Amino acid sequence: MSRRKLVISFFVGAVISVAALYVSFKNVPLAGLSGYLGSLNYWWFVPLFGVLVLSFILRVIRWRIILHPIARLSFWECLHPMMIGFMMNCILPARVGEFARPAILHQRHGATFFGVLATVAAERVLDLLGLLLMLIVTMKSVDISFAGKVEFAGYVLSQSTLDTAITAMVRMAVVLVLGVGAVSVTPVRLLMERAVMGSASVLVFLPKALRERFRETVCRAVVGIMERIAAGFGLMKSPLNLFLCVALTAGVWLLAAYSYILAAKAAPGIDLGYMELTAVMVIICFFISLPSAPGFWGLWEAGGIFALAVFGVSDRTAALGFTLAVHIINLAPAILGGFVSAAIMGVNVLKISTENADESPASPGAT
Repeated sequence: MSRRKLVISFFVGAVISVAALYVSFKNVPLAGLSGYLGSLNYWWFVPLFGVLVLSFILRVIRWRIILHPIARLSFWECLHPMMIGFMMNCILPARVGEFARPAILHQRHGATFFGVLATVAAERVLDLLGLLLMLIVTMKSVDISFAGKVEFAGYVLSQSTLDTAITAMVRMAVVLVLGVGAVSVTPVRLLMERAVMGSASVLVFLPKALRERFRETVCRAVVGIMERIAAGFGLMKSPLNLFLCVALTAGVWLLAAYSYILAAKAAPGIDLGYMELTAVMVIICFFISLPSAPGFWGLWEAGGIFALAVFGVSDRTAALGFTLAVHIINLAPAILGGFVSAAIMGVNVLKISTENADESPASPGAT
């Protein structure tokens, strides 16, 4: 992405976020909402903030383990790129922050861009499987079916919308798991690589010299990328590291659920049990997987109002106030932490985002 395009992306992201905030709250009685926010017991946000920080720490430890086969980095060398990526995801469209980590580690530590990108994908697979497991657990404990619908900020959410989001996530999980498995299992990957290298022979309409050139450039480049991605999924070859990452993923999701429990203690009118609040968190996570503005403004709030309505919270002001407070305290550490990390590393966010994997994918020996 060129510098000009990235500046435009920052501007567009900011405009979309502001527009989403305006649309979200233009028809909301702000006096009632501000009154509710003023009634929150903000002392509960102190341990809540601590829980969120601990969750970030677990994520860093997990990523460091996943990275180990391709780059042996310290905790801090993993923390700062991760926070920068989270920050960019919150303020830029299309989750471009996912590419910040590979770009930074490639530039600062010589790690392969596609290898690091594969570790980010591995994280997403673990998170997705963890969320689906949380869904199964909550569905066995509480009923999340809802006959009504919620309209907020231009979003119309219903049981059908939730089912669609869940189905899409399940399909994505299946595709990702099969993809990771195919690349991680050496015989399967070698078979795929042979197929790629042999694809040049299909181009019978080209002269032999051009077919050979295609084979040595394009095909070898694709094979090089596959080998780097396989290195990024090296976690699969270590049962101990895989177990540790699964355990850390469980910890991340349990802390996420606990953050909602703490937030509910601060919020009048949100008198729900532990499993119900966990279900609220799960439902919001599925809804914000749908296309939305950077930072999920509007959709997060609509999802929260819907989820709370499932469990009988009919006070829309309380539901909106609670969800908005949870939304802000979840995004604020990521955004502020990302800018602090960028300052500590001396990273120019605009510059690092314009630089991608300039390495030659055809040199699989690179680390």
